[in-house]
Amino acid sequence: MDKTMKTFSEALDRFSPVENGKKAPEKVQLLIATKDNETCEPYFRFRVDSKFYQNPKPEQGFEPGEVTFNQLLGIKLFDLMGREAIAKPFLGACIKKFAAEIGVEPKVINLMVITQLGPQNKYVLIPILYNGFKQVRQLNWEGDIFDQETLMKTENDIN
Repeated sequence: MDKTMKTFSEALDRFSPVENGKKAPEKVQLLIATKDNETCEPYFRFRVDSKFYQNPKPEQGFEPGEVTFNQLLGIKLFDLMGREAIAKPFLGACIKKFAAEIGVEPKVINLMVITQLGPQNKYVLIPILYNGFKQVRQLNWEGDIFDQETLMKTENDIN
């Protein structure tokens, strides 16, 4: 869980605009969704100041704001640690779980990760579940996202 939180935090910081000489991570949102109801393979999109980030490589067929997992990590070539092989099945399992929970197809599930100023003036990551564009509820990292059932299912799928 700590590595995932660190990855999301660093990604949001990396895409943060600079205002008055300081990064503004509260202006960036990371959207995690799927285009495939069967596999639920996730894709990632960034919004900055409520507008989708313009990918510097639109010729690759990405939607506005869509980034690769390596771009999310800030890696230019290859992830030697194999994080994508673990993260994508896990996030797909989360999308399936939330779709079943609210009774919709996985393609309409959107998981949004935002940054807010929390206690002691430190930024905290907040995951929010959406049914399309309608907010369903704020999620907890521990219990909602990192629950034992999803972790076990992902481990079985990877092995």
